[in-house]
Amino acid sequence: MAVHERAWLKMYRCDAKVSQSGRCKYCCAPLKPKQATGDHVKAVIWGGEVTRENIVAACWPCNLLKGSMGPKAFLTMIKNPKKGDGYHVWDAWSRRRIWSKAHRACERIEGAAA
Repeated sequence: MAVHERAWLKMYRCDAKVSQSGRCKYCCAPLKPKQATGDHVKAVIWGGEVTRENIVAACWPCNLLKGSMGPKAFLTMIKNPKKGDGYHVWDAWSRRRIWSKAHRACERIEGAAA
């Protein structure tokens, strides 16, 4: 990747992180500043480019596990893992369940306090 593309990727990753409320697009885990990665929604090997619309913020484990898979297929895989799926799929599934429930609980608490 060219130097100018890395600069754009960093900017788009930061924008995505803000628009996603600081959470991983896939597992909903909070993203630490050094942990956030820019994931190409449409993988580069499938013709995806470094554009704002094609970059989402993802945690390193989700980005690595997703690879060149499409986002719908990846979300389906981590939402409904199969018995023979590996540890990393089950790890993403558990992070998604934990953080989705935690975020919903916080939203209920904030709503009750308002």
